[in-house]
Formats: sequence, structure tokens, C-alpha cells
Amino acid sequence: MREVDDDGARNKDWVGVDEQGRVTAFIPRRPLAGMEELAGRGLMQRRGNSIFGGVNLGSIGVSYAFLDCLLDEFKREVNDPTANRKDRPALDPEFFTALTIAAMEDPAARTAAWERARHENQDVEALHRHFPDMVQRLVRAIGSFEQRRRRKLKLAAMNFEGQYWGDIGQHTKIYEFYMALNLPGPAGEIARAIAGLPSDRDASGNLCSNAELGLDVQARNSVLIDVALSGTGHIENSVLIGTRAKNIRAKDGFDALSTVVDLTIEPRGGTYKVVSLVPVHTNAGERLTTLFLPRSGASLFRVKEDTDLRNKNETYAVPILGNPMSFQQAHLEMGSLSVGQLEKARLEHERQVLTAMRSGVS
Repeated sequence: MREVDDDGARNKDWVGVDEQGRVTAFIPRRPLAGMEELAGRGLMQRRGNSIFGGVNLGSIGVSYAFLDCLLDEFKREVNDPTANRKDRPALDPEFFTALTIAAMEDPAARTAAWERARHENQDVEALHRHFPDMVQRLVRAIGSFEQRRRRKLKLAAMNFEGQYWGDIGQHTKIYEFYMALNLPGPAGEIARAIAGLPSDRDASGNLCSNAELGLDVQARNSVLIDVALSGTGHIENSVLIGTRAKNIRAKDGFDALSTVVDLTIEPRGGTYKVVSLVPVHTNAGERLTTLFLPRSGASLFRVKEDTDLRNKNETYAVPILGNPMSFQQAHLEMGSLSVGQLEKARLEHERQVLTAMRSGVS
């Protein structure tokens, strides 16, 4: 449970919780003004001038007793070997949204709530198209449970109270997650303690752990963990973890586990496991990674930190930013490879890049 601020409202899904700790609704992310409207409907708690709700941690627990009732209701779909898995609802948010609405006592209120949920969330609307009787079937499953157990279904929230929040689920938040290692104050101290970093900075303001820097690599006010930089470079206010590069320029950005000959990271840029023989330039606010696709091999993919990949028609199902294919198609192709195959391809490409660096390629 926590106060809903503008950043949290826009970037996290929420659970409405009443004063008795019961779940009132699953609430997808939206602007803070939308949360105000939900508080007015009694779905979130209002404490003075503030709104409180439960941040959805994505960990939804369901009892075996209720799972048995759900299986009885959806046995045909679960056991259908010809079913299209893409048509099956995700637990979070679609199915959980339907379940919270099905648990409402008043049929008219259920109908109105379902109509609102369909209007507010395209994934819920897609669920309704594939399973137009979903809420009614969940009502039957709940009724079956209550008859068997001779009590009402309990839909309750667990409050984990004062937890450290390290959010890496979105491209905007992952920047803050990594860069917290370089922050002053309590947030930085907690992040560095979790990472086991030393607290002493060198004369240039760097925190270094197992860092090998060439004589022509200049670093200032940065965090460098397990890095090997052999050529020339300038690093400022950045966080590098496991980076292996010859030439590097990074300002107010981060890298995690990339192996590149030449890497440039503009402010708020970030790279994850990029492997490349050719120079890689990360524009401001971009995120880059290398995917090892079964047909086209190592391919660089870009996304902007504010790209809404939930907008499937405009950003997920079509190629964007010069990427060789859509993220949807890349997901399908990557799913055809085993973890072992992917790891083998990555290690082979990393060996090629490291060999090129040792041989003087720039």
C-alpha cells in the first residue's frame, strides 16, 4: 500500500483496496486524474488530500480449492490441443480484472464495471471479443466454490509495507534502476549496499570494482563494475556493468553486459547485452540490445524509453526505428530457439568482437 503519485499512476498497475483489506478492482496504469475519478467511485482509498492503493507486484495467489473450480469451468479450453494460445488471456491484467468484477455481488454493478473496463483497456476488450461470456463463467466458478466451501470467496490484498522499490519492468524505470547506483543520498546508498559496492570514490569521483581502463580512457563521477575498456574514451555520470569495449563515449547513460568495438551512449541512453563489430550509437533516451535470430543472426533492436509497446498496432506488431522486424515477430522467432542455442550464438559473436579488439580493429 502506498500513496499514488503522478509517476506511479502512469507507470504501475494498481490494486484497489478498501479499509478492510479487500480487493475492490484491478486498476491499469493511467494519469493521476484518472485515479482521482476512481477514488470518487470508492475503488481506491482517500486519506485527506491523498489517494492510496496497492501497487500490483504481479504476484497473484490463487488457492487450490478455487483453481479446481476454475478448471471445472474452463476444462474444455484448457485441454484443447488445437487452441490458439495467443487467444488465452494473461493473468495480469485481463483475467484478474475479470475476476475482480465477477466477484461483485450486484449483477447490474458487474455489467457496468465490465463495460468500463472494456472501454479503458484494450487487452480487456480483446478478452471480451475472444470470450464474450468470461464474466458469467467466472461468476459460475465463484458460485461453485462458495457452494463447496460454504463460505464467500475472499479476494484480499497482502500489504508488504516498507519495501525497497527497484523497478526494472519498463524502459523508463530501468534507467532509474541502474543509475541509482551513482546517486547521492539514501536511494543511492541502498542501491550500492544491495549491489555490494564499495563506498569510497577515487580522485575523479568514480566507484570502481574490478575495472580495467586503458590509459586513454577518462572517467568521471561514474560507477564501473567488471568493465574492460582498452582503447580511448570518455565516461561521465554513467553506470557501466560488465562492459567490454575498445572505444567508448558515455554521458548520463548506462550499459549492462555489452561487448562492442565502439560504443556511444547519449544522455538517458542505455544498452543491454549489445554485441557488435561495427560502431553502435545510442541516441538520447534510447535503449538498444542485440537479438540472435534464427534466420538473420545477430540483429540490433532499438526502442525509445517512452515508446508504448502495449500499443500493438503502432509499436509492437510493426517494425519501428529502423529495426529489421517488429518486436512481435522477433518474439516469435526467438521463441523457436532453446536457451542453449541462444547462449552459443551470443558467445560466438562475443568471441569475434573480442578477437577484433585484440587485433587492433577500430
